[in-house]
Amino acid sequence: MKLKEWERKGLLREYLKNLIATQEEKLGIKHFGIPELVVTMDIPRNCYENGKIFLRYWDEEYLYNALGHFYLDKLCKKLGVVDLYPDLVENKEEITQWFEARDELIRDGIATYFEREMTGKEANFNDSEYPKTIEEFLRNKVYFLIRLYYDGGYHLVKPILDKFGVEEGCKKIILNLPRKEDMVELPRYRRKILNSKPNY
Repeated sequence: MKLKEWERKGLLREYLKNLIATQEEKLGIKHFGIPELVVTMDIPRNCYENGKIFLRYWDEEYLYNALGHFYLDKLCKKLGVVDLYPDLVENKEEITQWFEARDELIRDGIATYFEREMTGKEANFNDSEYPKTIEEFLRNKVYFLIRLYYDGGYHLVKPILDKFGVEEGCKKIILNLPRKEDMVELPRYRRKILNSKPNY
């Protein structure tokens, strides 16, 4: 397996450092150190957990996304916010609570921003596609969830991160996470954040 060979030769960490440097320059950020890479065929539901990125093979898009999770997790901890990345990861297979849907939407939206700003891939998602009821967020159909959390999450956060910059935009979202009533009015939530003043 190529990754195991790279790992043995100490190359894997160097390749990751290069990816991080490229992402930092493009996004105008500074990562909080270097995550641990775990090469395994047994990937958990989330590609990232508690400072570790799990991967089967070298995939830069996947790693750019996982680095978004790493950055967001470390920024949350710095700000004292534990909602998005609780220390005890349950690895639930289904979304059953509105706040789980919110956390997934924000996490995956920001991580997808970290990936797509590097790859140039566009999101084809419209405000009209967001659920209008909490029950719709809890629909556990795979395609619906993938499209909602990745494309819909990216569509939600992109204007905020573009306007305020990645770090400031992430802080605004982290410190003003959507409330239950915001989940059924996500375009309004986005406007509220966009109209807030910078925290300089």
